[in-house]
Amino acid sequence: MAVSPFPFTEHKSVELDNINNEAVFSAAYFVDERKPMNFPVKTIVLLASLVLASAASAARPECDVAADLYNQQVENVAEKMAAYRQCFAESEGNDDCAKEFKRLRSAQDDLESAVGDVQNYCY
Repeated sequence: MAVSPFPFTEHKSVELDNINNEAVFSAAYFVDERKPMNFPVKTIVLLASLVLASAASAARPECDVAADLYNQQVENVAEKMAAYRQCFAESEGNDDCAKEFKRLRSAQDDLESAVGDVQNYCY
């Protein structure tokens, strides 16, 4: 498998880890700085911070899947392009290579969809 030109999973993981840390530290700061808070308020604040951290972590697998699909589609387009070039090289003007072009066009459509998924889930 080829190496991704865009390491989406690493970028998103670091970003989400920072969000998780900020949410937990913000909640902890709020609880520590407000001495007269009663137990139910502290509990609500801590539960809210856990929900925020869970929501940020839940987005990570979607980005990972989108990035993997993108990488697969890039490879697929490259394979279809190679087949299209090979058809012309071997046809010597006897084949318009429409079948190969149709497969390339389909691979490009799949790649465009994968790019949309990366934009939706990773940024």
